[in-house]
Amino acid sequence: RNALNTIACLCLCLVSCLVSEMGAGASGGLSEEELDELSTKTAFNKKQLKKLRKRFMLLDSRKIGVISMAEFSSLPELAANPLSDRIIQTLSGKQKEGVDFVTFVSAMNAFSPNVPIEDKRKVLFRVYDVDGDGLVGYSDLHSTFNRLIGQSVTKVHLEAVATGALAACDKSKDDTLTFEEFSSLMDDDDVKARMSLPI
Repeated sequence: RNALNTIACLCLCLVSCLVSEMGAGASGGLSEEELDELSTKTAFNKKQLKKLRKRFMLLDSRKIGVISMAEFSSLPELAANPLSDRIIQTLSGKQKEGVDFVTFVSAMNAFSPNVPIEDKRKVLFRVYDVDGDGLVGYSDLHSTFNRLIGQSVTKVHLEAVATGALAACDKSKDDTLTFEEFSSLMDDDDVKARMSLPI
Protein backbone atom coordinates (compact mmCIF):
# COMPACT_ATOMS: atom_id res chain seq x y z
CA ARG A 1 0.00 0.00 0.00
CA ASN A 2 2.83 2.41 0.83
CA ALA A 3 4.53 1.64 -2.47
CA LEU A 4 1.28 2.37 -4.34
CA ASN A 5 0.95 5.64 -2.45
CA THR A 6 4.50 6.52 -3.44
CA ILE A 7 3.72 5.85 -7.12
CA ALA A 8 0.60 7.98 -6.91
CA CYS A 9 2.58 10.80 -5.29
CA LEU A 10 5.25 10.60 -7.98
CA CYS A 11 2.63 10.73 -10.74
CA LEU A 12 1.04 13.71 -9.07
CA CYS A 13 4.47 15.36 -8.75
CA LEU A 14 4.92 15.03 -12.50
CA VAL A 15 1.55 16.57 -13.21
CA SER A 16 2.13 19.32 -10.67
CA CYS A 17 5.37 20.33 -12.32
CA LEU A 18 3.67 20.38 -15.70
CA VAL A 19 0.82 22.65 -14.68
CA SER A 20 2.54 24.78 -12.05
CA GLU A 21 3.00 28.46 -12.76
CA MET A 22 0.67 28.25 -15.73
CA GLY A 23 -1.44 31.33 -15.15
CA ALA A 24 -4.11 32.56 -17.52
CA GLY A 25 -3.14 33.39 -21.04
CA ALA A 26 -3.95 33.19 -24.69
CA SER A 27 -5.18 29.95 -26.16
CA GLY A 28 -1.83 29.53 -27.89
CA GLY A 29 -3.22 29.30 -31.39
CA LEU A 30 -6.09 26.93 -30.66
CA SER A 31 -9.29 27.83 -32.44
CA GLU A 32 -12.59 27.91 -30.59
CA GLU A 33 -13.62 24.81 -32.53
CA GLU A 34 -10.49 22.94 -31.40
CA LEU A 35 -11.10 24.01 -27.82
CA ASP A 36 -14.71 22.85 -28.06
CA GLU A 37 -13.65 19.47 -29.42
CA LEU A 38 -11.01 18.93 -26.73
CA SER A 39 -13.38 20.00 -23.98
CA THR A 40 -15.94 17.41 -25.13
CA LYS A 41 -13.31 14.65 -25.23
CA THR A 42 -11.77 15.44 -21.84
CA ALA A 43 -12.79 16.61 -18.39
CA PHE A 44 -11.24 20.05 -18.99
CA ASN A 45 -13.15 23.22 -19.74
CA LYS A 46 -11.89 25.83 -22.23
CA LYS A 47 -10.18 27.94 -19.57
CA GLN A 48 -8.27 24.93 -18.26
CA LEU A 49 -7.31 23.92 -21.80
CA LYS A 50 -5.92 27.39 -22.46
CA LYS A 51 -3.80 27.13 -19.31
CA LEU A 52 -2.55 23.70 -20.34
CA ARG A 53 -1.75 25.01 -23.82
CA LYS A 54 0.27 27.89 -22.40
CA ARG A 55 2.31 25.53 -20.21
CA PHE A 56 2.78 23.14 -23.13
CA MET A 57 4.16 25.97 -25.26
CA LEU A 58 6.61 26.91 -22.50
CA LEU A 59 7.86 23.31 -22.36
CA ASP A 60 8.16 23.12 -26.16
CA SER A 61 11.63 24.70 -26.41
CA ARG A 62 11.97 23.79 -30.09
CA LYS A 63 8.62 25.43 -30.91
CA ILE A 64 7.57 22.54 -33.13
CA GLY A 65 4.34 21.58 -31.36
CA VAL A 66 5.87 18.52 -29.68
CA ILE A 67 7.44 18.09 -26.25
CA SER A 68 10.36 15.69 -26.47
CA MET A 69 10.98 13.04 -23.86
CA ALA A 70 14.18 14.92 -23.00
CA GLU A 71 12.11 18.06 -22.33
CA PHE A 72 9.92 16.03 -19.97
CA SER A 73 12.93 14.48 -18.26
CA SER A 74 14.78 17.77 -17.88
CA LEU A 75 12.16 19.19 -15.54
CA PRO A 76 13.84 19.71 -12.14
CA GLU A 77 10.99 17.93 -10.35
CA LEU A 78 11.66 14.79 -12.39
CA ALA A 79 15.44 14.80 -12.47
CA ALA A 80 15.77 13.00 -9.13
CA ASN A 81 12.61 10.92 -9.46
CA PRO A 82 13.46 7.19 -9.68
CA LEU A 83 10.35 6.48 -11.75
CA SER A 84 10.41 9.51 -14.04
CA ASP A 85 10.82 7.48 -17.22
CA ARG A 86 7.98 5.08 -16.26
CA ILE A 87 5.65 7.95 -15.41
CA ILE A 88 6.47 9.78 -18.65
CA GLN A 89 6.07 6.59 -20.67
CA THR A 90 2.73 5.86 -19.00
CA LEU A 91 1.39 9.35 -19.55
CA SER A 92 2.62 9.68 -23.13
CA GLY A 93 1.61 6.25 -24.39
CA LYS A 94 3.63 4.71 -27.22
CA GLN A 95 4.99 8.05 -28.42
CA LYS A 96 8.79 7.74 -28.69
CA GLU A 97 9.79 11.04 -30.24
CA GLY A 98 7.62 13.25 -28.11
CA VAL A 99 4.10 14.29 -27.25
CA ASP A 100 1.85 16.68 -29.14
CA PHE A 101 -0.67 18.87 -27.38
CA VAL A 102 -3.65 16.55 -27.87
CA THR A 103 -1.70 13.61 -26.40
CA PHE A 104 -0.50 15.87 -23.59
CA VAL A 105 -4.09 16.85 -22.73
CA SER A 106 -5.23 13.22 -22.92
CA ALA A 107 -2.48 12.22 -20.48
CA MET A 108 -3.29 15.08 -18.12
CA ASN A 109 -6.97 14.17 -18.24
CA ALA A 110 -6.40 11.28 -15.81
CA PHE A 111 -5.56 13.84 -13.12
CA SER A 112 -8.69 15.92 -13.52
CA PRO A 113 -10.90 15.82 -10.40
CA ASN A 114 -13.83 15.09 -12.72
CA VAL A 115 -12.41 11.86 -14.14
CA PRO A 116 -13.81 8.61 -12.69
CA ILE A 117 -11.72 6.85 -10.02
CA GLU A 118 -11.45 3.80 -12.26
CA ASP A 119 -9.54 5.81 -14.88
CA LYS A 120 -7.14 7.05 -12.23
CA ARG A 121 -6.53 3.49 -11.05
CA LYS A 122 -5.70 2.49 -14.61
CA VAL A 123 -2.88 5.04 -14.75
CA LEU A 124 -1.35 3.63 -11.55
CA PHE A 125 -1.72 0.09 -12.87
CA ARG A 126 0.08 1.01 -16.10
CA VAL A 127 2.97 2.54 -14.12
CA TYR A 128 3.42 -0.79 -12.32
CA ASP A 129 2.92 -2.91 -15.46
CA VAL A 130 6.52 -2.42 -16.59
CA ASP A 131 6.47 -5.11 -19.30
CA GLY A 132 3.13 -3.90 -20.67
CA ASP A 133 1.48 -7.32 -20.70
CA GLY A 134 -1.70 -6.15 -18.95
CA LEU A 135 -0.77 -7.88 -15.69
CA VAL A 136 1.44 -6.93 -12.75
CA GLY A 137 3.74 -9.83 -11.92
CA TYR A 138 6.68 -10.37 -9.62
CA SER A 139 9.17 -8.88 -12.07
CA ASP A 140 7.01 -5.74 -12.45
CA LEU A 141 6.75 -5.33 -8.68
CA HIS A 142 10.42 -6.08 -8.15
CA SER A 143 11.48 -3.59 -10.82
CA THR A 144 9.25 -0.83 -9.46
CA PHE A 145 10.12 -1.44 -5.80
CA ASN A 146 13.82 -1.63 -6.71
CA ARG A 147 13.61 1.86 -8.15
CA LEU A 148 11.71 3.14 -5.12
CA ILE A 149 13.50 1.50 -2.22
CA GLY A 150 16.35 -0.55 -3.71
CA GLN A 151 19.07 1.75 -2.44
CA SER A 152 17.87 1.53 1.16
CA VAL A 153 17.18 -2.21 1.57
CA THR A 154 19.03 -5.44 1.01
CA LYS A 155 18.36 -7.59 -2.04
CA VAL A 156 16.70 -10.19 0.20
CA HIS A 157 14.40 -7.58 1.76
CA LEU A 158 13.49 -6.19 -1.66
CA GLU A 159 12.58 -9.66 -2.89
CA ALA A 160 10.50 -10.24 0.25
CA VAL A 161 8.59 -6.98 -0.29
CA ALA A 162 7.78 -7.87 -3.91
CA THR A 163 6.82 -11.44 -3.01
CA GLY A 164 4.69 -10.27 -0.07
CA ALA A 165 2.85 -7.66 -2.11
CA LEU A 166 2.07 -10.20 -4.80
CA ALA A 167 0.91 -12.83 -2.31
CA ALA A 168 -1.31 -10.38 -0.45
CA CYS A 169 -3.25 -9.34 -3.56
CA ASP A 170 -3.12 -12.38 -5.84
CA LYS A 171 -6.58 -13.80 -5.16
CA SER A 172 -6.41 -16.16 -8.15
CA LYS A 173 -3.01 -17.53 -7.01
CA ASP A 174 -1.56 -17.32 -10.54
CA ASP A 175 1.45 -15.17 -9.55
CA THR A 176 0.13 -12.10 -11.35
CA LEU A 177 -2.20 -9.26 -10.45
CA THR A 178 -5.05 -8.36 -12.73
CA PHE A 179 -6.26 -4.80 -12.77
CA GLU A 180 -9.05 -5.80 -10.35
CA GLU A 181 -6.64 -7.46 -7.92
CA PHE A 182 -4.26 -4.51 -8.10
CA SER A 183 -7.16 -2.10 -7.54
CA SER A 184 -8.13 -3.83 -4.31
CA LEU A 185 -5.04 -2.29 -2.72
CA MET A 186 -6.39 1.25 -3.01
CA ASP A 187 -9.54 2.77 -1.60
CA ASP A 188 -11.44 5.37 -3.62
CA ASP A 189 -10.66 8.31 -1.33
CA ASP A 190 -6.94 7.63 -1.43
CA VAL A 191 -6.88 7.33 -5.24
CA LYS A 192 -8.94 10.48 -5.67
CA ALA A 193 -6.77 12.47 -3.28
CA ARG A 194 -3.51 11.39 -4.87
CA MET A 195 -4.57 11.34 -8.50
CA SER A 196 -6.44 14.64 -8.73
CA LEU A 197 -5.00 18.05 -9.39
CA PRO A 198 -7.00 21.25 -9.72
CA ILE A 199 -6.08 23.02 -12.93
